[in-house]
Amino acid sequence: TTSGYLTNAGVIGFLLGADDVAICDSLIHGSVISGVQWSGARRLNFRHNDPESLRSVLRMSRGNFDRALVVVEGHYSMDGTVGRVSEIATIAREFDCAVMVDEAHSLGVFGERGHGIREHYGMPGDAVDIWMGTLSKALGSCGGFIAADADLIAAMKAAAPGVAMLTGGPAPSTIGAALAALDVLEAEPQRLRRLWSNAEHFRTLLGERGIDLGISEGTPICPVIVPGELRAGYVATTLLQNGIYAGAISSPAVPAGQERLRFFLTSEHEPAQLEAAADLLSEAVTDAARLPDLSVTG
Repeated sequence: TTSGYLTNAGVIGFLLGADDVAICDSLIHGSVISGVQWSGARRLNFRHNDPESLRSVLRMSRGNFDRALVVVEGHYSMDGTVGRVSEIATIAREFDCAVMVDEAHSLGVFGERGHGIREHYGMPGDAVDIWMGTLSKALGSCGGFIAADADLIAAMKAAAPGVAMLTGGPAPSTIGAALAALDVLEAEPQRLRRLWSNAEHFRTLLGERGIDLGISEGTPICPVIVPGELRAGYVATTLLQNGIYAGAISSPAVPAGQERLRFFLTSEHEPAQLEAAADLLSEAVTDAARLPDLSVTG
């Protein structure tokens, strides 16, 4: 489809019904939540990246539903954590659950060739039932796609209104851009090495300055926790005024009190740019801490 958000929502809305359940990582993307609401299915959460929490949820609830779909991400976009996809898929299979993996932020980032979380873990294609991805992140184009069993793809093409029937296909230019990006990914693996080197360097710089990086794991998505909407907005504005864009994110996108900025590292950032950004960020966070906390509680 022309939208990664609609891809997730449409696939889940088509697959599940009122007698079914989606068991989701507690930090799953809003597009998945929309799809479950669309489907009329029940949604249950398990603790973020916790396979044993998933096992507990399934042990208590699996028998209450007809079909069950476990949904996780390969690379969590708000927290910079790496989905424990292989372990979670194994547990899901024990309880007769289908598995869907959102690779929106892991394609082009993980794996030796940038093929995503599946390559990162060395998983066979049929280890999960649905692999979802977007063309709009690492590939710099627009649209979403899924990879799955041929019969399932054919059924969705024929009968899934949100995925195929009532949506326009991507423009040829967006497909051409994505194909060109895939060619670059194959031909220039050194970009991946530079990307991860930059991620490591930036994380080290922020750690040395005492910046709160939440639960992130040193991936190219680097959240900086700045509690308080006013304070996070101040830091983002200060950076923007100095030529650095890192948007502030507040509730409901993240829990109140966990407001943050997100930095997306690329292979093209230079070390001097990262060092200058770290210095400016440190100063802005220190200044923001002096601002009044205007958060609404209760």
